Parts: sequence; C-alpha cells; structure tokens
Amino acid sequence: MLDLGLTLDLPITTEQVQGHTVYRVAENALVACFEEAVDFKIVDTIAEWQPLKAVFRDSSFTDDKDRINVETRFKRLSPETSITVI
Repeated sequence: MLDLGLTLDLPITTEQVQGHTVYRVAENALVACFEEAVDFKIVDTIAEWQPLKAVFRDSSFTDDKDRINVETRFKRLSPETSITVI
C-alpha cells in the first residue's frame, strides 16, 4: 500500500466476488485481488466499482494476453483506474 501512495491506517474490507476474496481499501482508493485464477467476471466487477487503483497478482492470469485484456477492460469500464500487476 505504501508503494501505491496509500497510508496503512486506511480501512480495509473484504468482499466475495464470484467466490473469490477481493480487498477494498478506503472504499475505492484501492481494490486488490490476489487469487490464483482471476477470470474476467471478477475483473469486470472490480472495474465497475471504478477504483482509483487496482492490483492483481501476475500469476493470476493464464498468459500475457489475459493481462493485456484486463487493461483493455479497465480502459473501457473505468478509464481513470491505475492498474498494477505484481
């Protein structure tokens, strides 16, 4: 969170989306999903929330094509969101 410019004292909640855990920091300041396999239904739901920042694990995606598609979906549904893949 510090690397993304957020302080550690912000409230963090968890939600279940398509059976996967999604973390929300300060409502929509940051939304993160670190599940093993992230499908596009999860990505679309997160994008519809229009967070300022979204974070995913690199290994959550099958290949580079899926990672690029995530960025494309966010550009369409939430163009202001900054996406980070770690």
